[in-house]
Amino acid sequence: MSNIYEVTYDQIVISFGGQANSPVKIKELRDDNQLSLGDQDRILLAPRLPKHTLFLHQTHGALGAYFNSQAQIINFKNLITEGDYLISSIPNCSIGILTADCLPVVFYDPVKKIAAVIHAGWRGSVAGILHKVLADFKNLIQSDLSQLQVWFGPAAQVCCYEVQPEFRDNLLLKEQVLLDQTLLQACFVERNQRIFFDLPRYNYELLLLGDILGHNINRKFNLCTICNVQFCSYRRDGLESGLQVTKVLLKP
Repeated sequence: MSNIYEVTYDQIVISFGGQANSPVKIKELRDDNQLSLGDQDRILLAPRLPKHTLFLHQTHGALGAYFNSQAQIINFKNLITEGDYLISSIPNCSIGILTADCLPVVFYDPVKKIAAVIHAGWRGSVAGILHKVLADFKNLIQSDLSQLQVWFGPAAQVCCYEVQPEFRDNLLLKEQVLLDQTLLQACFVERNQRIFFDLPRYNYELLLLGDILGHNINRKFNLCTICNVQFCSYRRDGLESGLQVTKVLLKP
């Protein structure tokens, strides 16, 4: 089945999927106690994922991997290595993530011809996953961050992403806060005594602080996964939710 959105820019092709081409449900990645499956079970599920695409065992953290040789790809086992972002300079090999409300973010350096795909849920975002990826681009790749192009994919939006008061309070009190209080407060909206979190804005503000230019951040495809049924949503469907694929192919 076709992707919901496909974007070609310079030497990359970005695909944002949805319910129609979800390869696996959330419950299939967990055992009877709702714990993450072991390596052997994940190896059995891997063939259902898009071919010739690398996927990590996502853990909602801020770790990732950088691929710059064919040898790394040959030895890679899909869904086994833990992490939440992939950076690659290898042509004709896609890198991907799976989401169901978390924010998919794609980076591309048009000068170095290197791409990244990031799984930025609230945990990873608060842990600074975007700053970690930017540091890799700056220190490992020597990228000019002002040249990086960024795309946000479908994710839970402030229209639907309700959180508890404790979530906001804990984030505001966090010692290693990534945004100042004014910007952080602006990422929360109160309606009818309920609190909603703007996950995309939180990450957008972090990117601006990380020397990414606002006009280089494309949010055209950043629709709400909760209220748009064409997308997978854990918040809406629970463990029965599928997982949509975001993948990036670097062309020769």
